[in-house]
Amino acid sequence: MKKLTLLGYAALLGLLAYQWVDADSLQLRLQKNSEALQSAQRETQEARAQLAASQQHLDAAQSALQEAQAQLVQARTATPSAPPPGASTPQTPKDASGNASFTDNLIRLADKASKLDQAFKNFPALEIPELALLNEADWIKAVSDHPQLETPDQIRRALESLVNSAKNHAINVFRDAVTRTGLGSESKPLESLDPLLAELRKKLNGDILQRYELLPPARLEPGWLEQPEVKNTIAKVKQAPFLVVREKTPAGDRQQVTIFFAMPENREIGKSYRSSTSFFLSQKSTP
Repeated sequence: MKKLTLLGYAALLGLLAYQWVDADSLQLRLQKNSEALQSAQRETQEARAQLAASQQHLDAAQSALQEAQAQLVQARTATPSAPPPGASTPQTPKDASGNASFTDNLIRLADKASKLDQAFKNFPALEIPELALLNEADWIKAVSDHPQLETPDQIRRALESLVNSAKNHAINVFRDAVTRTGLGSESKPLESLDPLLAELRKKLNGDILQRYELLPPARLEPGWLEQPEVKNTIAKVKQAPFLVVREKTPAGDRQQVTIFFAMPENREIGKSYRSSTSFFLSQKSTP
């Protein structure tokens, strides 16, 4: 009986020792987890501080862009007056590093865009109604891509880039209208242009629509589809065209053409994929 008591006592001591070691191990794990949690909290605070700083920079840039856009709108509606004789040209303010500030650069670009807008009167063939579709970003991009606007050739190239952007805006409206009407799909072949024209009139005025012709392949001139530029474009898509949209009177020496293709129908979703491709066709290639 006494022997059993001693054994039980030893077992109890062993159990207590095991629990003490286990508790010590648990304490160590808890300490490590607490340190990891504190480290994660510090990283989270640093990330939040960086995010707040980035947001401040973004807000400042957005405010500067809005100011420049307003300056551009104002400049486009007013003809700048020449400074009086002997007056000094105002210098562009600079930041602490000696560089022109972001806002001042945008305002400078807006002023150049205004002068470029006025230059269209010297190139009447480029003054198309699609220019009304341009936004401030298009104008800023044009003067950024063409920093030198001193010679007539430099100005013309910048104006042509704006014309191309404007025509691309119009073509995007055509693409959206084809998608919305579903024309060219296997389940809805092109039988009449009336639904498409009705959709286009919601976004484009008559002056713009009159500059384009919408032609199914059967109404194209004989040999038009066989021109190298056209034939190569169709060969890349490997589908038959169902509609051609092209300028009636090109602005410049190249005609913008957009060909719409009906892609095979996807049976799972019950819709046809429609594709389109735009390119400029040299007037010398027109049959």
